Formats: sequence, C-alpha cells, structure tokens
Amino acid sequence: MHNYIGLKSLRAFVLLNLTLIIVFGFSLAEPVLAAGNPVVTSTNPSDTQERVDVNLPIYITFDRDMDSSTMTSANLNVRDSQAQDVQARGIHYDSTSKTTVFIPLAPLKQDETYQLTVKTGVKDTNGLPLLQDYLVSFKTTLSSISPEPRVISTIPKASVSQIGTKRVISASFNHDMNPNTINNMTFTVVDQNKNPVTPKSITYDTLSRIAAFVPVSPLTTNTLYTVTLKGAPDGTGIKDSGGVNLVNYTWSFTTGNTDLNDPHGNYIVNTNTCATCHQTHDALNTSLLNKTTETALCFTCHDGSGSNYNINAGMVDTTNNQSFHPIMDTGNLATQQLLYCSDCHDPHGDKDAQGNYYNKLLKATDGTTTAYQGNEFCLICHGVNDRKFTPTYYGDTAGNHTNPLAAHYDTTKSALDSSTKITCSKCHTPHSGRYNQLTDQQEENLCLTCHTNPANSHSGTGNIQEQFFGSSTVTIVSKHDITSSDNGKVECSSCHGPHTVGAASLSEGKAYSDLSDPTNTKSVFTTVAGTLNATIGNMTDFCLKCHAGTPPSAIRTSDKVVPYSIQFPSFLFTTSTGWNKTVYLNSKHYLSGVSCNDCHIPHGSPYPSLMARGEDTVSTDGECLKCHGGTPPAAYATAKNVSTDFKSVSQHPTLTISSLHSDTETAADKMTKRHAECVDCHDPHSPARTVKTGKDLCYDCHSSSTYTGTIQNATTSKFSDPTVANLHLNSNHSGQACTACHTAVPHGTSHPGLLALTGEVNSTSQIQSFTVDGLGKLIGSANNWTKNSCTTSCHTVP
Repeated sequence: MHNYIGLKSLRAFVLLNLTLIIVFGFSLAEPVLAAGNPVVTSTNPSDTQERVDVNLPIYITFDRDMDSSTMTSANLNVRDSQAQDVQARGIHYDSTSKTTVFIPLAPLKQDETYQLTVKTGVKDTNGLPLLQDYLVSFKTTLSSISPEPRVISTIPKASVSQIGTKRVISASFNHDMNPNTINNMTFTVVDQNKNPVTPKSITYDTLSRIAAFVPVSPLTTNTLYTVTLKGAPDGTGIKDSGGVNLVNYTWSFTTGNTDLNDPHGNYIVNTNTCATCHQTHDALNTSLLNKTTETALCFTCHDGSGSNYNINAGMVDTTNNQSFHPIMDTGNLATQQLLYCSDCHDPHGDKDAQGNYYNKLLKATDGTTTAYQGNEFCLICHGVNDRKFTPTYYGDTAGNHTNPLAAHYDTTKSALDSSTKITCSKCHTPHSGRYNQLTDQQEENLCLTCHTNPANSHSGTGNIQEQFFGSSTVTIVSKHDITSSDNGKVECSSCHGPHTVGAASLSEGKAYSDLSDPTNTKSVFTTVAGTLNATIGNMTDFCLKCHAGTPPSAIRTSDKVVPYSIQFPSFLFTTSTGWNKTVYLNSKHYLSGVSCNDCHIPHGSPYPSLMARGEDTVSTDGECLKCHGGTPPAAYATAKNVSTDFKSVSQHPTLTISSLHSDTETAADKMTKRHAECVDCHDPHSPARTVKTGKDLCYDCHSSSTYTGTIQNATTSKFSDPTVANLHLNSNHSGQACTACHTAVPHGTSHPGLLALTGEVNSTSQIQSFTVDGLGKLIGSANNWTKNSCTTSCHTVP
C-alpha cells in the first residue's frame, strides 16, 4: 500500500535529476533558499523547449514545500494554440521533491504549441501565493511526415493471439480527428478469408482521441483478423480536424477460444499477452507499462471495451455519483488521489492453497498482513491502524470498522454472503457510489433493500418497511419519521449503527445489542458490562439519548460517529414536557419500573404517539387501563385501579368517545382540541401527579369557552342548565376550590356531577331548582343554603 500518494510517475523524473547531477553537475531542480513568496524553480518541459514527447507528463518544481490542495486544474492550466484546455487525468504533488506532476488525460497533439500557466492560486504551506502567474511555452514532437495524423496505439496490439471473441477494436490518434470521416468505409475489419466483420457501432471520442469498432456479433474463435484504417490521399479516407489525411494503418491479431481474453495470469501460457500492458523499449512508465499511469493502463480494458467491468464510467461520472474510492489518475479531479488499482488488485493474480485464483484478483496488504477476501480485505485500510493516507482520511471514513460481533459482518447469513466473502459490498460499492460513503441507495432506502424481507430482521418475522409505513393490511398512524417528511430528522443508522449492532435486542439482555448509542453509533448500547464498546443502561436510558435537552449533533471522526443531527418535528403533542423527557427519570412510572417500550413501539404504531395500545374504552383496557385496570400485570401490581371509577354512574367521559368528547383532534391541535383523555390531567412522563394543580387543572376544560383554558366569565356555562344561574359563579362559590363540592379524584362516583356529598343529592335538578336574586345570590338566611339535600361543611340544616 502506498502512503498518501506515492507518485510512481515521479520516479523517472527523480532518476533524471540524479543522472544530470552525476554527469553534468547540475539538476533540473537546483535548490533555492525559501524566502518571501514561493517561486517556480524549473519545469519539464522547460520554456521554449521543442520536440517534447506527447506521452509524458508535465513537471513543475518549486523552491519550497507547497500546499497540495492548491494543485488543481484551476491553478495549473495547459492550453494549445487553439485556446483549448488540456484535460488532466491526475495532478499530484510530491513534498519530497517539491514537484507537481500534471498528467494529461490523453497524449498531447503532435506538431502543436502549448502554454503552461501556473497561477497565483498556488500557495505554499504557509499560505503564501505566487506573486504572479508563471508561464511556460513548449512545442511537441514532429511526426515523421509533418504534420500528418497517425495511429499511436491499438487494442488489441498487433500480432497478439488468444484475443477474446467479444473484443472491442480501437485505435488512438496523435491528432484531433474529424469524426465524420471515421465510418464503416474507413474503419474495416476482415477475417483470414477476407470476409468483412459487420460493425454494431463505430464511434470516435474527442476527449481521448480513440476510435472504437464494436462488432455486431462475437468474432470467430481461433481466427486471424486484419484491421485497416484507411488514409487515402484522394480525400475519401480518415482526416484530422484540420483536414489532413491519416497515414494508412493496418494491423492483425488472432482470437482464442474464449469470449474475453484474460491477460491476468494468462501470460503464463501465452507470453504475447504481456504486451497488453508492457512494452520492452518504448514504455511510458515504470514496470515497462505502455501507458503514462497505472490507472490509464487498467482503463485500457476496464472502460467497457475489453472487460465486463467498466470501472472508468463510474469513476468519472460526477453527475450520477457523489462518492468515489480515492483512486489515482481517473481523470475525475473531484476525488482524492490516494490509491492505485494495484493497492486492491494484483494485476497478475494470486492463488489460494488449492491453486485457484482469488476472486476479482483481490489482494491488499499493510506491510504486515495480507488479505485476499472477506471483510479482512477492507479492514486492511478501514481497520484498527490509521494508514496515514492524508492527515484526516482515517477520521473522514470513521476510523476503525473492525467488529467481530457485528451482525452485518456475519457471512453465514445468506443475504450477506458473496463470492468475495466481503459483506461490506452489500451496502458499499467498491469504486463509486451514487450517494455518500459509496452507497447506491440513500439513507433508509439502503437499509430497506434487505429489511423488507422478514428473514433479514432480528426476530425473523418482522417486515421493517411495513413497521414504518404500513401496508394494505397494516395501518400506521404514527412513526419515527425516517423520511423527514415532518421536518424532523432521524434515520435507521441513528439507532442502529450498521458496523456496530449485534444480533440480540436490548430487552433480551444478551451480550451484544442490536442498538447502538445514538450519541456515538460506533459504540453498542447494551446492558452487559465488559463487552466491546459497551454502555450500561436500559431502554429508557436509550430513548433519553435523543429525548433530552440537546439531541445528538452530526459528527464523523475516527472515534465518534453521529450520522445525522437529530431534529424533532415542529408540532408538539407529547403533553406538557414536550420532546425533552429527562424528567421521566423522577416520575412515578419510572420509579415503579415502567420503561419507555412498555408503552411505546419504536418504529411505527397503529396509534398516535407511537403508543403500543389504543385508547381505553368501556369494553377494552387500552394504554392506561392495561396497568390501571381490574387486574394489573404482576410487574405493576401496585398500580392504582381506576377502571371501576370510570364505569360509575357519574364519571369523566374518558372511556366514551362521542358527542362533545368525539375524537376529532389532528396533529395540529393535539393540545387544544381533545376529548377527555388521561393525559389531559396526568402527564405520564412527569414527576407531578397532574398537569396542573387545583382549579387551574379543571379550568383547562371547564370554562365558558370550552377548551380555551380561560376562567369562567359568564353567568351560564355548558356544564349546567343554561336557563338558570350557574352555581360556579355565585359570589359565595366562585372563590371555592373545585374539591369543596366535587370529588378530589374525579374519575367517577355514584353522585351526579362528580359531587362529593354525603348522599342526600340524587339529581342535579334539585340543585338547579333554587332561586337567586338579581345579583345572582341565593335567597336565604345569611346566604346559607338551607335545603337539606345539600348538607355540607358550608351548608347545614337550620
């Protein structure tokens, strides 16, 4: 593995410097003492140089160490005489030699003048820029018959045998060509019997200057084929963009027995295949490579023209792809230039103990450990050791992914197994991805790729997508909104770190949980101490990781990962404590052993507020009466039984959802329009027994403007006969506590109007039959109510 960039193409330049020093006593990069702003000390090619090789990179050497992040195509410009910019395959900076190398995407044109501009956007490591643009002009080599266009390379190579029958045939030119002159009359292929091969397509790529011939059907096995690129001087042949005729070019190759020729290892029995990658005398790179860069060599076939694996298309597609493995010299300068193809693939192949080549030529090493398959292959870079590719790369990729207990690493699961035994590839694409972190699905869609199948859920029975979104047979009323449609933000990975979670739930009390810590998803959330990255807590502690004063904020380092900042929806209908439930730790419920998951379902629910059960009714013990009903669960045997009270003659209509108490509330008015629910008076998450104290609690509903919470301000209300005076407003009653007349625990009683009496009153009509004077005062001695049907501490029998 190469540390950081490891510029192979600089080796030749360094050797050249050493040779010049030894033989002539000088170097292309004479050392200059750094002072003031940085300067360019030399370039190769140098200013006014002629006969520059069209295949070689361009080198720029500085007087000091430079900021590599400023070495971009915006700051380093190469332009031809027609003001056309040269596209870069890669731009590298080597701090050892203080040299930047600019590698063109395609060979330069012959007989052409170019200008290199090093702009003032280039800076040294202290942030000092060049004082002015640095300009260099040079001219490329002349063709043998100047200035004619020529073929400079072909695929397949001339005279090579064992070529695959599904081979695309192509040629690369030294000039920009006129694509209208490259057609089935000027680009022809015939077999050894002179039978023409019919093309499916003939194309010319202006950027790479490559013409490609795709046969309409596979070639015949073990057959000699001859390819001709016509350069007739009569004007009927191929021409360059300036109208100059191509020098006529012909070459031959022989097919083998297979669809696609595999040069990786086939050289053992057919040494001609070595020429696919190597040239003995005219190599353009180290290891006798016939391309200027290793990546360009791999793309000779892996651009879809000679292999089933088209790596080039994905690596340069910034329209559809957002993330890339940082492979060198792909031509996509949006990605970091860190890895060579050979850092992950052995181009000659490697065999296992049984003599079989490892799948996809995989091979990775950190200098000590070598891996050919399995997640161990990815962990060579994404494991415990920081490989120092860049100062931040280890943290940017979330550091160490090693986890022998992770459920997603288990190759025994059929949904995770693959030919390479790399389960990582089930979520991450190896070269480029449509979304961040090399994924082809976004956020919850990535998880639901597998977790719509019940067999892939923890229990083996649950369809996770159905739990969130419902189906034709399952209705979902509320959910943790992983789609963020309610302006909140929470994702599957906020609770289930994909590299962390195990195969047991928190409630099972197993050694490893399927929940990760939302404040750091690199740590598992488990009840068992001493396990990997363990935290101690129960389900309530887990929920309070988000339902606290400050929810987790997104962060990605080698030690801590919060994939998304948790945001709660803007509307609020979770009773008086809101989204912050930290007070629950002091509540009667919590102190009695009630955990969040006793009342709530984490993914989605057929009831509001993720409730596990529906509302209580006369015939059904729902969310509250499950414990506060006739026979509480054994774990909550001390829970107060209020079921009988609610079924009394006079009761708060909590179990009745009709008339004034119809269940008509919506998400927008959960706290302003609701029928008489338990949570109207009791906050299940708060230490307080009731939402408010005293008459303020009653006035929330029992006011002249029902549901507004304002205090009585009229002589009549909806809670007594509107044709007579309202006793609640009588001057001698209005200052009294509600419990002076009504039961202190107003669930239900045998007395009308929830009155707390000794039993004399048997109907509200007896109360409403009394008369009052014009001021609303009762008529009677000393304003005492002398009717013996209301004997209380206030009213006594004369």
